Amino acid sequence: MDWIVRAQEIYPKYKLWTAPVRIQQPNYVGYIDVTVTANNMQDARRLMKAQYGVEDWHIGSTKEVK
Repeated sequence: MDWIVRAQEIYPKYKLWTAPVRIQQPNYVGYIDVTVTANNMQDARRLMKAQYGVEDWHIGSTKEVK
């Protein structure tokens, strides 16, 4: 968890967010836990959507990592 402390020293206004994301491939559907840094939960969800190219309903409950 040292990297979380270092990230908060560099970017103190950003928070760490996590959520399960549904990934669909041919012949495979799975969930992965995704972590991003963002100002708020809405920005975190937007980042997850952009990074994985999924719709809003593919992202589970977004929580702040404390």
